[in-house]
Amino acid sequence: MTGLSCTCSLCAPLNPFFFVFFTPQQDASTFKATYVYEPYFYVGVADARFCADVASMLQRRFESTSPPLPLVVEVVDKEDLELANHLAGHQRKYLKLKFNNVSDMMNARKELQPIVANNQVRDMGAYILLVLY
Repeated sequence: MTGLSCTCSLCAPLNPFFFVFFTPQQDASTFKATYVYEPYFYVGVADARFCADVASMLQRRFESTSPPLPLVVEVVDKEDLELANHLAGHQRKYLKLKFNNVSDMMNARKELQPIVANNQVRDMGAYILLVLY
């Protein structure tokens, strides 16, 4: 793996995050395994019909930043524990945003947090109006 050769502090943000495992063998030798980890987080979309639209919008948004954040977006089905009948195995579509390193992930998270907070406040206001009327 040529991309993992340099681990200096200048190149660390450019390289992916990885783990190196050393395991002892029965003959007292060691075995080295490297696991490349792509940091990720999930974004929930209110309506599953708009997953493709939100995914393309997120890719355009993070490619237009300087420096551009390389981003891979996948649509995955996961169990949502906030659903009323989550024990029945009902699943919801989420967007899995994968990044090359942790700093890119944290920058994207900082950008998305105010948007998510505004959406949660708006949804809570709509829920309160439904309860009152």
